[in-house]
Amino acid sequence: MPDMKPVVRDPEYYMESYEFVAEDTLFKVPRRYFDLETSIISEAFESRDLEGKPMRLHATKVELERLLSVMYTTTGNPPTFSRNEWESVLKLSTAWNLGTLRALAMDSMLKCSIGSVTKLRLGGAYNVPTWIKEACRELVQRPDPISEEEGTRLGSIALSRICRMREEVIKGGKKKVTVASRWSTQLHDYDCAQDIEKYFSRELEEAARPVADIKSTMVIDITTTDADAPYLQSLPRSEKFYMGHVIFRVGDVLFKVPQRPFELGEPFATMFNLPQSSNPGSASEGSCDQTPIFIQGVTSKDFQALLGILYPVGIFFNSLTALSVDDWESALKLSTMWDFPEIRQHAIRHLQAQVDCVQGIQLSSKYAIPEWLPLALEQLVKRVATIEKAECRLLGMYACGILRIRERMLRAHIEHIRAGIDGELGRLLEPKSLPGWPRAAGLCATAIRDEVLNTEDTFGGAPFDCTKAVREEFEAELRECGAW
Repeated sequence: MPDMKPVVRDPEYYMESYEFVAEDTLFKVPRRYFDLETSIISEAFESRDLEGKPMRLHATKVELERLLSVMYTTTGNPPTFSRNEWESVLKLSTAWNLGTLRALAMDSMLKCSIGSVTKLRLGGAYNVPTWIKEACRELVQRPDPISEEEGTRLGSIALSRICRMREEVIKGGKKKVTVASRWSTQLHDYDCAQDIEKYFSRELEEAARPVADIKSTMVIDITTTDADAPYLQSLPRSEKFYMGHVIFRVGDVLFKVPQRPFELGEPFATMFNLPQSSNPGSASEGSCDQTPIFIQGVTSKDFQALLGILYPVGIFFNSLTALSVDDWESALKLSTMWDFPEIRQHAIRHLQAQVDCVQGIQLSSKYAIPEWLPLALEQLVKRVATIEKAECRLLGMYACGILRIRERMLRAHIEHIRAGIDGELGRLLEPKSLPGWPRAAGLCATAIRDEVLNTEDTFGGAPFDCTKAVREEFEAELRECGAW
């Protein structure tokens, strides 16, 4: 019987792609991050009817690779780039109005300690008016003169403006004083801000244009035609950024995602290397909606959680902070099942900061996280709040052992308090034959004990080795899970 259940595409993780050509190299990447940031690319494809065809770019292969290295980072963090590499990112992110990448490139370039002359050039080239003002102010106010090399880079017009303002700094910016006005003329230090606005007004006005108004044709080749398509498709593919897709079916939901991240885990690496059908008329498994790769024994919700880490909603892993504990547990479950070590460690780090000690014990046993178990057991033993009935059910075989240790610790603590009170009262109420001494001692001991046991640090002063007690009580379990 054929499967008659209706199948739907996942709205978030059925990911279409863009294809670009830069210097006779073919690139294919998911649309997601481009479309989140800008409409320029999607509008260009739609206006030129390029669906399923590559678009030629004026950008160089190296420039595009640098942009994509930031956009599709595998670590979740920006790469370590030089100033020139970040300038490539700034160029393309400005041309395509990719605001997040543009802001990152600007911040990263400033950390590279670019000089004032370079900052002035970049501010004009990439629409950063604040850089123009800052660079001019630095050049005007610095004590060192403008070097010949700097003058050549500035150009004659900018150089003359800068030097004119530098002369005002040297003169102190004083107004002309006459004998008649000598008492009414105020002397002041020269403020170059107004003159920068005046001398560089055209450059500042040009740089202040909204980035969205910049013509993207500086990067996109508007002459791409249908006749180019066969030739463009035959070009060599980028080794790193031609991202072939794979289609999975989980339950009744289809997912279309870049294949490469799944090549890092088993059993997918082996699966993708299996020989495909030699029948020219048949589609290979995972290549289209009609022949998806079926994932059994997994819910679509769990699979979505894993994809949320493999393909974050935002460009960097900052967006992962929105994932819930359940999402992270789903990701931990599948990354453990399919041997994705980096995703597994990422999930463990996030869960460790979000779960309590009871959940920590559960997850440690369920997903083989040996380093969690002794710490979580010790935290639960020392916890002020008593173990609730629902928690006992969750703890399973660990519940009785934890309660036994807590009882031993409590007894040790009370005996410790009683011994201290008896000793103190013995010194205060000598001789012990005084009338009422036993009753006074008992009342004081009870009052002090109750006060101590109601503090937040219930077991703080107990002479009890909790770590040793946990190891002795749960020796077999700790050895079995690999904590020892």
